[in-house]
Formats: sequence, C-alpha cells, structure tokens
Amino acid sequence: LKAGKGILKVEMLDGEGRSSDSQIHAANSYTFSELNACVDCGVSFDELKPRSFSFNSPFGACPTCAGLGQLYYFDEDLVVPDRTLPLEEAIHPWRRLGGQMAILYHKELLAQIARQYKVKLSTPYGKLPASFRKGLMHGFKDDLILSWRRVDRPFEGILANLKQKMEEAQDDEVRAKYEAYQSYRVCPDCHGARLNPFSSAATVVGRTIVEVMAMPVTEALAFFTAAGRREAAKFAGLHEILGEITRRLRFLVDVGLDYLTLHRAASTLSGGEMQRIRLATQIGSGLTGVLY
Repeated sequence: LKAGKGILKVEMLDGEGRSSDSQIHAANSYTFSELNACVDCGVSFDELKPRSFSFNSPFGACPTCAGLGQLYYFDEDLVVPDRTLPLEEAIHPWRRLGGQMAILYHKELLAQIARQYKVKLSTPYGKLPASFRKGLMHGFKDDLILSWRRVDRPFEGILANLKQKMEEAQDDEVRAKYEAYQSYRVCPDCHGARLNPFSSAATVVGRTIVEVMAMPVTEALAFFTAAGRREAAKFAGLHEILGEITRRLRFLVDVGLDYLTLHRAASTLSGGEMQRIRLATQIGSGLTGVLY
C-alpha cells in the first residue's frame, strides 16, 4: 500500500503460478484502497465527520443550493402579473422599485427596446411575439443601442437585471421588495435533500440519512430500534446514541405525531402540530412542575 500510494491490486494465480484466464480475469482481480477515492473514476472526498451530515455546515451542504434544498429565481409570472396590460405598464417592478429616477430610466429603456425590435408599447404583453417576450425576460443577443451609452452591448434581460439589483441592495427592506418577485423550485442536484452527494450516499445499516429522514416517525422508530439490536455491540457508544434517538422518537409518538416525516418543513405544520412538538420537547427535557 505504501509503494502504491494507498492502492493495492491483487491478481489471483492458478495452481501453476499463471495469471487467470482472460474471461475470468476481472472476477479474480481485487483492488484494495485506503484512500477516500474511487480507483476507477478518480472521484475523491474528505473523511466523513458529523459536520458532513449537517446542511447548515459548508462541509455537508449541497453546493448548488447552499443547503436550502431549493433555488430561488425571478418568476416572469410575478414580474408580469397581468398579461392583459400594455407593454409600457406590464413590467411591475420597473414601475414600483428604485425611486422616481429609476422608474423614468426603465420607462425610456423599455421604449428603446420596443423601437429597436419594432414592437408597440400599447400592445398587451400577452399578445407580444413569444421570441420578444423571451428576449425581454432572459436577454437579447443583439447589441441594444442607447443614445446615453458610449458602448453598445446586449440587453441582459429583465430577470437578470432584477437579480443584479437585489444583489447590490444593501438594505434588507429593499432586498425584501425584490424577493417578492421570486419563486422557488426544488434543487436539481440534491432534489431537496440539502446535502452534498457524498453525505447523501453514506449508509448506516443499509440506509442513507436522506432515506431515514423521509420515514414517518413510526417507521424511523422501528428502524433505529432494530439497528440498536443488531449494531450496538459493534461500536463503542453507539448504544447510548441510538437510545437517545429512539427516546425522542417515542415522545413524538406519545403526543400523536407518529405520522409526520422527519424532513417535514416547519412552515407546513399546523398550529396544533407545532404545539405538540413543543410539548414533546418539554417532556423530553425532564421538566417538573409544569402544567399543559
């Protein structure tokens, strides 16, 4: 292993010391590695630690969505809430944000875009050519000619313009106004799991943390109870960890929340469910002299 820099390949020989037949060569060749890397594709990863399984840590979070599980984007349907309005009135944020000077600038900018692409400002937004609407939102390839600009360059699109303005905003109140025009979609890389690919692929007793978090409380309780019986003797301290997990899950069952999944977002819980979760927390903390 030292000579091979952490990788050792072993090929089985027949009784006469010859290499295996070519047809069974792959079956009789073994690769051993002490590296956190795939010897075939070369993908490597850091040693897995507790922080690797937290989406609040940069070591565990999905790099695409930063551990949020979803991506926010400026939505054309929110930017243009009423497609029956004429083009000159349809772009809602350009008529509301940035103060009077910004509103006048965007009005003239929109007029120049309409002139260059031979579109009437009085035409309802929904009746504009699809290619023009796409360019207006996502950008045109041709240079936009503006009399007040020395160098002509393509228009980046309203959605990209709004994103830039929001990123440049230094006031939380201003940033919140831009966020009102955003929607979100599930992250295409982690699919809402919020963890990076390596953390999501690690298994314990044949299950990944993503699969366990998707279980209802009753199923998760059965999983950890069974894992405790089979695996606790193999690792020091595992019995105490699994015991604490199962104890907390039983509290949730006791207050009638056995149907909830562990990855359920707090914003989707009802008021009664939130109260019972707080009750389970208080019961688990061992407080006395408290009446509910």
